[in-house]
Formats: sequence, structure tokens, C-alpha cells
Amino acid sequence: MTLEQYQSHPGCKVTCTVKEVKGECTVSHKVGDTFEIDGHTPGSLCGALYYAIYPWLRILEHGGTLYGATVLLKDCPDRANAVTVELRPNPNLRD
Repeated sequence: MTLEQYQSHPGCKVTCTVKEVKGECTVSHKVGDTFEIDGHTPGSLCGALYYAIYPWLRILEHGGTLYGATVLLKDCPDRANAVTVELRPNPNLRD
């Protein structure tokens, strides 16, 4: 994606779905929880997890991919109580 394409892309929300919880999440996220988030709005997502996924969130939100993938699995930084989430762009929900 060129800089011009990036700047002109209106962006979309990203659907963040909890896929796995190892241990006990300190903010009580559960498997199946879903959040509509973007680079400006974390919704009810844990701040530490939002911070950890932010770079990938911004890529997906603006139409980018990571090695060709548009659906990503990312982990919470709390290794003892790891939450794994799936990030999927939702072009039906625009900023």
C-alpha cells in the first residue's frame, strides 16, 4: 500500500474475538467475547492487550496485511494468564 493509498483509506473497525484464555484473565475476558475496535477506540478491551495489538490493529484497519494474512492471532502480554485474540478487519464498520 502506498502512502497516498494509506492516507486516503477511510479505515474500518477491526473485530477482536477472544479465542483462548490460559489461566484467569485479570479483566475477566472469556472465550467468545467480541469487541469492535479501531486505532482510537479500545472499547471494553483490556488496556494491556490493546497496547500489545495496536501495531497490527492499525495495519488491518487501513487495509494492510501481514505476510498476506488479513486475520491475525495475537496474545496478551500477561504470559501467566494469556488471552489469545483473533483480529479481523470489518469493512462493514467504517470510521
